[in-house]
Amino acid sequence: MQQHNVLKACYHTHTINRTEGLLPHTHNKSLTQQQQQTQVTLTLEGKVLPDGPVFLGPTEKTLTVGDGEMPEGLERGLEKVKKGQPALIICQPKYAYGDAGNAELGVPPNAQVQFHVTPTSVQATYELDLADKISAAERRKQQGNTFYLAADLERAMTKYEKAYSLIEHEKGRDKKTDGDDGHSNKLQDLKMALHLNKAAVFEKQGRSQDLIDECKKALESHPRNVKALFRRGKAYNSINKLDEASTDLKLALEQEVPFRFNFLSVTFSKLLEVKGERLQKIEGSE
Repeated sequence: MQQHNVLKACYHTHTINRTEGLLPHTHNKSLTQQQQQTQVTLTLEGKVLPDGPVFLGPTEKTLTVGDGEMPEGLERGLEKVKKGQPALIICQPKYAYGDAGNAELGVPPNAQVQFHVTPTSVQATYELDLADKISAAERRKQQGNTFYLAADLERAMTKYEKAYSLIEHEKGRDKKTDGDDGHSNKLQDLKMALHLNKAAVFEKQGRSQDLIDECKKALESHPRNVKALFRRGKAYNSINKLDEASTDLKLALEQEVPFRFNFLSVTFSKLLEVKGERLQKIEGSE
């Protein structure tokens, strides 16, 4: 009988490393290479545990690890599997089909499931065309937004970091357009959005310096971006860098964006009220 690598695809068995994504890099030819951005073709069979039915396959499927097409537990497990290596990935309900289950597949609510997988082909996403990378990064960003709205900040950050790592070193050139920078604006806007989204997570976590660093990166390409200026200004104020706070907040209020101007004016007024004496001292010295 062929031996399988059994992986418990459960949140608590993985090491969370903010600087390297969900899992640390390894030094073998596993699916965690290329910053865990990998397109994989595999044979796949899914079964409900302990003695439930087979609900998927056996079938051959191609997916990009991290895209969210399959349950998160399966994708986390694939990050540990080598090409050609049969594996049994066991997913706890939260990282399988959750409280709702999947009626279409026949997976009941709160079911533990297992996936028997054998990856047959692996393609690092750095080999993909720029348009495909942008699309994949946008999907990850949207998944991160869903986690953020659900107050699941760690998983939101994981998605944002994976999205950014897909496009981090891209400059807007695409072989499909023979050197035309048609994707440049979309690429730069997406990078900025990811910096701002990461900054929003840091704001919720009270990590002011990390927030400031992310906003600085966003402002490198969009120096008058209202959200970046406003968030950085509030962060500077929270760590008593009052000159920097005043500069950023006032520059944000100067932008000709009526809706945001009204929102920022109200918010800035509240900030002045709460932080009264410190920021009013700056106002009076000008």
